[in-house]
Amino acid sequence: MVTTDEVPIESRHLQTSGSVFSKGHIRLWLDIMYNQRQVPASVSELLWGLTIVMVPLWSRYFWVIAYFAGLFGHGMAPM
Repeated sequence: MVTTDEVPIESRHLQTSGSVFSKGHIRLWLDIMYNQRQVPASVSELLWGLTIVMVPLWSRYFWVIAYFAGLFGHGMAPM
């Protein structure tokens, strides 16, 4: 993979029974490289980057829940 400069993508289906968020998909890009190309980063920097990516996803889910709750007028959607 290093010599051909390929980036494999790991893909997994997410599912939790009985959950409103029971369907989803996660992708993980793995970049295998030589030590000379690596960029050192602390764990806190990596988690900060992950937080930036996840915030739009979670805010979208909350917006969808609020939208459906508003449709039924009682502040909650039937399950």
